[in-house]
Amino acid sequence: MDRPDGFKNNTKSPSIIPTTLSKTGRYTALVESENGCSYSLSTELKSKNYVPVLTDFVQEICQSGEVVSLPENVDGFDGQWLGNGIKVINGTNYFIPDSLKGLQLLTFLPKEDGRCVSPLEQKIFM
Repeated sequence: MDRPDGFKNNTKSPSIIPTTLSKTGRYTALVESENGCSYSLSTELKSKNYVPVLTDFVQEICQSGEVVSLPENVDGFDGQWLGNGIKVINGTNYFIPDSLKGLQLLTFLPKEDGRCVSPLEQKIFM
């Protein structure tokens, strides 16, 4: 019988909290009646990665614009920023627009912590 993440079906009203990939899979519960009849019920639990939400972020910046401090925590996820113009100064991520032109794609890469999360892409036009 399939039992992802140590699932046991001998508990009344068992719960599956899908916070990590290890909890995905096929779960089967077997019920036996007093007269010896048995029934089984199965369900498939799939995981879809969450994409963090970035609020109050500048969409347009001048080439000679000021340096923008980027958050190290986005929507409850710690991570780092990648892309043109990204500099890390004293452990803080900054976007420095000097000499950049056109559309710039910044990526927030969440740290691995067991939760299912995808990178966030942020477009900025210079």
